[in-house]
Amino acid sequence: MSERTLEVVRACGRCGAAVQPGTVTSWHRTGDGFVGYGRCACGGLVVVRPG
Repeated sequence: MSERTLEVVRACGRCGAAVQPGTVTSWHRTGDGFVGYGRCACGGLVVVRPG
């Protein structure tokens, strides 16, 4: 999952920013494909998927 375009599924829970994280910490398989978890600059969780 390297160097792909990411679609933000859920914005940051702390600040509400819908920004793409610099790095995705982990990837998990779901019924719809994959979902990734990363951190916003403020430290909050951002959920992304390959787009």
